Amino acid sequence: MSLTTKLMKNFLLKKKKIKNLGGNLIGNININLGQKGDIIWSYLKKKKINKLISDLTGFKDNEYSVFFGGNLLYAYPNSYNQLFHTDGKKNPRKIIISLCLDSIDKKNGPTELYEKSHKKVLPYWKFFFKYFFKKKYQLALNKGDIFIREAFIWHRGTKNNSSKNRVLINFIISELDNK
Repeated sequence: MSLTTKLMKNFLLKKKKIKNLGGNLIGNININLGQKGDIIWSYLKKKKINKLISDLTGFKDNEYSVFFGGNLLYAYPNSYNQLFHTDGKKNPRKIIISLCLDSIDKKNGPTELYEKSHKKVLPYWKFFFKYFFKKKYQLALNKGDIFIREAFIWHRGTKNNSSKNRVLINFIISELDNK
């Protein structure tokens, strides 16, 4: 059993104490890829990911930086959806490339987003009133799929109702300020 699994099990055993303090457990945890991020990114560069980034964003190789991370969504009964949010400001521009290590469907916590919600800078309350009744999209993805999105799009992680954890590896492509 990994250290992460042991810590999470210990945390879940104390759930009753947490409920008494208030708050909700979402189960969505960011992960650090360490050197494995470099290995995966080198592989993707060999497969011409740079050309794809340039075609989608107009960024040239020397105009962006890359941050490696990930997202682990625990299979946690009675968890909650995240609140809708963005993953940063509109400027400098950031693109998130997510690599699915597990298939994602309605049962195990798909990302839910509002199409074109990255077009305007809105405070949360305006976002809520403008988009709340509009159609949301949940992304069903297969293992090995890559999902590319603007970091500024309004989205949330949904709860994982399956019996297995699910993992995404994220590469955050950030426009350099010295353009």
